[in-house]
Amino acid sequence: LVPTVDGRGRAVASEIMLANNAIRALIRDGKVHQIHNAMMSGRKAGMQSMDDSLADLVRKVAEKTIRLDMTGTDWVGTVYEILGESRQFLALRKGKVSTSEPVLCRVHSGSLIADLFSSTPFDGGENLREAIGLIEKAGAGVVLYIPPRGDLGRELDQLKPERLDEASAAQPWTLREFGLGAQVLADLGVQQLRLLTNNQPKIAGLTGFGLKVVERVPLVSMKGSA
Repeated sequence: LVPTVDGRGRAVASEIMLANNAIRALIRDGKVHQIHNAMMSGRKAGMQSMDDSLADLVRKVAEKTIRLDMTGTDWVGTVYEILGESRQFLALRKGKVSTSEPVLCRVHSGSLIADLFSSTPFDGGENLREAIGLIEKAGAGVVLYIPPRGDLGRELDQLKPERLDEASAAQPWTLREFGLGAQVLADLGVQQLRLLTNNQPKIAGLTGFGLKVVERVPLVSMKGSA
């Protein structure tokens, strides 16, 4: 769902695309290469793109330098609030990330139990700590932490041995969360990513807002996708 132009409601992005006569005609006539120009013209008339709408959903609310227990060094923590969400995203960055050079980045879908007490083969504190260590060694990078939704019962259920294969096939992150995460990274000035992940689909989820994934850096502590 994306906000309507007047800000009074929401609409499904796919329906906006298909219900637009100009876009529908271009698709029907096989002129999909002209869709971008049509969208730019529409913007002058008040239309919003998905990128525009997502940008309106993310707002920086706090920033402070903190010393990490794990590294004993200073990182900068930045908190972003998300319109319509009770959760806030946390970006932890080391060194200079506002650059055109590729930057190490971990987008971590949080789990209170897995992050603090019991990592699984595809989720939890082991890969989070590994990512922090790699960024510390490189001297620059970002950990974008997407907090859990607070359903501890569901988190605990996912840790059952018989559920691990099923959970690995159904990762907790969503494309919407990654679209919001991409906007956070863009706000930090990141342009090119060396993405710390074992999960190929995460790369597609972070495209947009001028971001480009130039390398997938695997996490050796992980046996599954993360």
